[in-house]
Amino acid sequence: MTTKTKPYRARNYKDVESFIYNREEFNHGSCSARWYERFEDVDTGLMQFSDACLLDAAFERSNSGVFVVRSYETPIAWVVPGEDAVIPDVKYSSTTSRQQNICRRYL
Repeated sequence: MTTKTKPYRARNYKDVESFIYNREEFNHGSCSARWYERFEDVDTGLMQFSDACLLDAAFERSNSGVFVVRSYETPIAWVVPGEDAVIPDVKYSSTTSRQQNICRRYL
């Protein structure tokens, strides 16, 4: 499901909310989201090993890709179509906390 088109450029957090809600790829400063087809294509950044294992398992269950939201270079939320979103309960920074809260509301 990885697109060959360039991701949207979010101008503000309202755009980020909309793109996350609609599961559209985007870039916005430290926050971005992409559809991935393989776990091997995802840089796990500062993820804890146990959370990386959960993300890997999501790819095993999916036949249509996984929508991954990142803060800086670390996945902070993901969703397999037809399943509930996974947002690990990990604190990184105030910016990432804001982005995690957006994911909790809109994924």
